[in-house]
Amino acid sequence: MEQNIIMTGLDEQTFETLFKKDFKGLCLFAFSYVKDYDAAQDIVEDSFIKLWEKREMIDLSKSVKTYLT
Repeated sequence: MEQNIIMTGLDEQTFETLFKKDFKGLCLFAFSYVKDYDAAQDIVEDSFIKLWEKREMIDLSKSVKTYLT
């Protein structure tokens, strides 16, 4: 019988890698809506903060980007 394992929780190293990899692209995505780069950065930073605060509830079998967009 096959067993599905769902990994939960986002560790610090994975979070840092995600931030470094996706921050700029997410800022550009937010900028396309708000047309203000500083505001776009604030939005993305707030999103990463919320992601970190709820890191124990993250289902790593899904793309973490779905939590940010």
